[in-house]
Amino acid sequence: MSKGKCLGKDKKLILVVDDEHVVRETVRLMLEDLGYNVITANDGEDGVRVYRENAQKISLVLMDMVMPNLNGVEAFYKIVTINPEAKVILASGFSTFDEKIMEHMYVSGLKLFMKKPYLQYELGRALSGVLKN
Repeated sequence: MSKGKCLGKDKKLILVVDDEHVVRETVRLMLEDLGYNVITANDGEDGVRVYRENAQKISLVLMDMVMPNLNGVEAFYKIVTINPEAKVILASGFSTFDEKIMEHMYVSGLKLFMKKPYLQYELGRALSGVLKN
């Protein structure tokens, strides 16, 4: 068993929101290998719906920034409206976003921004750190 795995009844449920099927499934497999339970959504709108239906069970949301329907920024604000204590990590292959938007998101509860692509151990370390706080 590799470091960072979750065991038994302490398994955390992670919502992965990404419009790219290959990315969504790859991240799902990475997280399951790390011992997390995972549910997925295929865009921001679907992610907000899934979060609303499962908010009490979801420990963390890992969401892409650039998606159709609702982008990551819009979906983030809807999720923190549902639950101001929601733990959300945003990820993107783009390295820069408007600093004022990012700053406001951090003030509003964003936990972390990750640059894609990321490795499994980086993802595991990020989730572990956010879930501990």
